[in-house]
Amino acid sequence: MKLSAKGKRPVSKKTLKAVSGTNSAKLKVVLSKTAYSPLITTAVLKAVSKTVSAIDRAFLNERRIAVNLGGLLAKLQGEIISHLTVSGQASSYQAKTAFRQFVQVRFKCGETYTNELIRLAERQDLHRLGLPTTVLIELSRLDAVSLKKFMTKHPTAALKKLPFKEIKKLVRADNPNKRVKISKSDSSDSTVNVKVIAEKIKSNFDKVRVEFDGDSSLDKSLDSVLGEISKWYLDKKVA
Repeated sequence: MKLSAKGKRPVSKKTLKAVSGTNSAKLKVVLSKTAYSPLITTAVLKAVSKTVSAIDRAFLNERRIAVNLGGLLAKLQGEIISHLTVSGQASSYQAKTAFRQFVQVRFKCGETYTNELIRLAERQDLHRLGLPTTVLIELSRLDAVSLKKFMTKHPTAALKKLPFKEIKKLVRADNPNKRVKISKSDSSDSTVNVKVIAEKIKSNFDKVRVEFDGDSSLDKSLDSVLGEISKWYLDKKVA
């Protein structure tokens, strides 16, 4: 088996199959972070080598010039998924998982940054904006509708003049999916947040109820969870 450009070998199916014993799960986790998926064979590496080289250059130059890193990653994703699914070696889900792992290992990215890069790769509406990768990743937190409104208020030319921290604040302000922080010091904020939490609980409960109402055989599996919820609620009422 030939070494890849970075000197890493894809983990063979034999190696993974040979892993056994009490530490097998831990060892598999370690292997998944330091070596490619068994699906990323020498043939796959050869097929995507030009795109990988282009991404290497993009990572080197992204601090000096705006690069279309998202577009290149999207191209790489398409190449890997196409190679694996057309040949029947993997399902679409397996191919996407192999791609995610490949990006994390090959470009030495942490798990969070890998997720951010893949999210950017899947947002074609961001690929041609000519903004730094960090800014594009931040903009990818907005859905397509919110992004369109945001860019109307803050055109590309204006964003290029702003520091990253300011852009981050603007994105957060326009993000309908931002996390809600509960403030203990501000009673009015707390009241608003309690309402938000109540709405989320009701929404999730309605979804779960619809899913389980038609299947009485699953009732017992819910006993412990419902018991915990009831106890928590009663404790809160007493307090």
